[in-house]
Amino acid sequence: MRIDDDKESTKYSYICDICGKGYSNNRTCSICNADICHGCTRLDPRSIGDYPEKFCIDCFNVGKKYLDLICIEQEKFDVLVENLEQEWRGEAIKMSKARQKKN
Repeated sequence: MRIDDDKESTKYSYICDICGKGYSNNRTCSICNADICHGCTRLDPRSIGDYPEKFCIDCFNVGKKYLDLICIEQEKFDVLVENLEQEWRGEAIKMSKARQKKN
């Protein structure tokens, strides 16, 4: 929720949709797009880097079971990708050796 009152907006630009407190830097929930203050923000535990996804407390709590399932499926996917890349490298090495024998 954006504050339109000039006097108040010099101090705070936003009102947290979760707790109602004012805060100055724009932060929104990645799921429901609620404006959220620092105290009501939960970071995506899967995120790596400087800009992790941010969730409001409510969406984070609802999403815990989904995050766990996503992590399990991501691990399976990572193993599948790794196996396919190893297979690809193996075939490429065979092709390279066969080409070297011809020359």
